[in-house]
Amino acid sequence: MTHTNDSQIRILFLTAEPTDTARLRLGQELREIKQRLQQSQHRERFFLESALSARPGDISQELLNFRPHIVHFSGHGASTGELCFENDRGTVEPISPQALAALFRLVANRVQCVLLNACYSDIQARAIAQHIPFVIGMNTAIGDRGAIAFAIGFYQALAANRSFEEAFGFGRVQMQLEGTSEELTPVLFINASQKPEIDNLKIKIQKKLCFQRRLLGITFSMIILTGGIGFLLKEKFQSWFTPYASEPELFSQGEKFFSLGDETFYRKKGVEAFAKNDYIKATEFFEKSKDIDRNNPEVEIYYNNSLAHERGKKMKVKPITVAVVVPISTRRTSAIAMLRGVALAQNQFNQENEEAGFINRPLNVIIANDSNDSNQAQRVANELIKDQNVLAVIGHNASTASKSALKEYEKNDLAMIAPTSASTELKGDNFFRTILSTEVAAKYLAEYAIKNKIKQVVIFYKEKDSYSEDIRKNFAVFFEDKKKGRKVKSYIKLENSQQNAREEFKSNLFYDNPPDAVVFFPDTELVSTVIDIVSFTRRLRPEFKSNLNLKLLGGATLYTSETLKQAKEGVEGLILTVPWFPEEKNLQKFAKWACDRWEEKIDWATASSYDATQAFIAAISQSKNPSRKDVIENLKSIKLRPDKNSPYKTSGDALQFINGERKDAKPVLVRVVKGRSEECGSMETGGFHFEKVE
Repeated sequence: MTHTNDSQIRILFLTAEPTDTARLRLGQELREIKQRLQQSQHRERFFLESALSARPGDISQELLNFRPHIVHFSGHGASTGELCFENDRGTVEPISPQALAALFRLVANRVQCVLLNACYSDIQARAIAQHIPFVIGMNTAIGDRGAIAFAIGFYQALAANRSFEEAFGFGRVQMQLEGTSEELTPVLFINASQKPEIDNLKIKIQKKLCFQRRLLGITFSMIILTGGIGFLLKEKFQSWFTPYASEPELFSQGEKFFSLGDETFYRKKGVEAFAKNDYIKATEFFEKSKDIDRNNPEVEIYYNNSLAHERGKKMKVKPITVAVVVPISTRRTSAIAMLRGVALAQNQFNQENEEAGFINRPLNVIIANDSNDSNQAQRVANELIKDQNVLAVIGHNASTASKSALKEYEKNDLAMIAPTSASTELKGDNFFRTILSTEVAAKYLAEYAIKNKIKQVVIFYKEKDSYSEDIRKNFAVFFEDKKKGRKVKSYIKLENSQQNAREEFKSNLFYDNPPDAVVFFPDTELVSTVIDIVSFTRRLRPEFKSNLNLKLLGGATLYTSETLKQAKEGVEGLILTVPWFPEEKNLQKFAKWACDRWEEKIDWATASSYDATQAFIAAISQSKNPSRKDVIENLKSIKLRPDKNSPYKTSGDALQFINGERKDAKPVLVRVVKGRSEECGSMETGGFHFEKVE
C-alpha cells in the first residue's frame, strides 16, 4: 500500500488508450500536470500517483490502496455515456455511468473531486456528482490540445491554493489563451450536500499545517482561515447582497462573452469598452461586430444593452432589466434559439421607443447560463434575485432546471416566463408559460394515435426528468382504455444502460404481439440516444417486413436539426407534436421576418422566447415605475394580438395567460419527410424536413 503524509493531497491519474481507438497525447498531459505541481510553492502538499492502461478492475484497487482526494481520468469517451477502459487484450472495455457512480458512492467519504478529461463525459460526471462534491466532464468531443490546456490551467490553480470552482475557471481560461475555442466544453457539477465532508477534511489539514508552521516559528494570528486548503473549497466571502459575486462567469450584459459566435476584433473591443462603462464605444464596436457575425444573437443583445445604458445615462434613469437563462454550456443550439427570440423583441422595442421619443425606459437584457443543471439553475436564480434591477426572468430551458429555480423566484416575487419548459409540475402565482403544457401536447398526440387505430405502444422516457415523466404520464392518461384494447405495453428508461434502450427497441419488434407504435419522450440531453435507436431501424427493417407499418411518435424535444441530420431515413415518418410551426398561415409573417434577420430558418423556441419577451414588455409598459410585484400582476391581464392595430406584436398567435398558461394554445402535428421545405419554412437538413400532418 502507498503511504503519504497525512496533510498531503493525493491525486490519482488514470489513463486508458485501447489499441482499437485513436491515439491520444496522454503522456504529455501527465508531464504537464507533474510540472505545474512541481513548480508550485506548495508542491509538498501534493502527491501524484499514476495508473496507466487502466482496466476496470484497476480502478477500485487504486481507490482502495491510494485513497485519493482527486481522481483524474484521461482517455476516450463514447457519445452514449460510457468511458473506454482497457480489457486484458488491450482493446476497449466500456464502463457505464451507473457502474462508476456506484463505485464512487463507496469512496465518497474520501474523494472530493473527479475530473473526466474525455469526450462526452458529462453524462458520467452528472451520475458521479450524486456522490462526489465536485465533478468535471466534457459535454461534447474535445481535442488533445483543449484537454491538455484545461488540465494545465486546472492544476496550476490548485497548486496555487485555489478552490475547485476557481481551478475549473482557470482551466477554461487556459483553453482560451491557447486558442482552442473549446472553453465551453468542460462542465462542472457541484453536489452541495457533500460539502460538509470537505469542511471536515479542511479542518484536519488546517490543524496539521498550523502545527508545522508553528514548528518553523512562523506566527499567524489568523492562520489558514482564508487559505490553506482553499483548493478543496472556496471560502465564501462574497456579499450576501452583491449579485453575481460568487460566479460571475455565469452572467453577462456585455462585459464578457459566452463565445456563441465567431471571435472578432470588434467584439473583443466592445466587451472591453462595456466593462469600463464606456457605452458609446461599446455601441460602436458591437454594431460592427453584429454586422460581421450576423446570426449571433449575443452580439445583438449586447449592442442593444450598450444603447440602453447610454440612453439611460442621458435620461438619468436606469434601463428596465430582464434576465434570460439559457443552457449555453450544454445545449448551445437551444441557447441560441432562445436568445434570438429575446434579441428580436429587445431590438424592436428599443427602436420603436427611440422613434417615439423614449416614452419608456430602454430595455437591458442579462444573459445567464444554467447548463440545464438543477443545482446551477438554483444558484443562478439566487444571484438574479439579489439584483433588484431584474424585474423578471425569461427561461429556463429544461423543465427540471426551471422547477429548481422557480421555487426561489416565487419566494422573492420575481416573475418567471417560460418559453420552452412544458411540464405541468411548474405552477405558481409568479409563473407564466408562452408554450403549451405537456398535458395539451400529450392529449393531442394521443388523439392522433387513437384516430389512426393504434392499440399498443411502447414509451421511451427519462426517469426523474420533469418534462419526460410528465408528458409520458399524460399521454398514458389520454391514450389508455382497457375496454377498447388500448394500452401502454411497457415503459423503457432511455438513460438506463442496464436496460439497453436499443436492444429493448429491437426486442419489442420481435414480440409475438409487437406494438403498433413506439413513442419517444426524451429530455434534450437524451435526444442523441433516441437518434441512435431510430437510426438502428434502418438496418433492422429488412428483418421485420411484417412490422414496416410501425409508427414512431414523439415530443417537441425531437424537433431539431440534429434529429434530421444524424438519423436521416431512420426518422422518416416520425410524428411529433410541436407548439409552433413556421408554415402555418398565421405564423409565416413572423417566420419570414425572423428568418431574414438571422439568415437561417428558426424553430419554435425562437418564437416562444420572442413572445415571452413581448409579454414582459407589455407588463412593464402598464406601470410608470414597475416593481417585481407589478410585473406579476400586469402579466395576468395582458392581451397581445398579432394584428396591425396592436402596439405589441407576437409570433403569430394571440397571447393571454389564464392561471399562468397560454390561453387557447394549440399544438401542431408534423412528420419527417424527404425533400426540401419552403425558403423560410420548417427545419431542413440532409435531404429531410418536417411537414404539417393535415
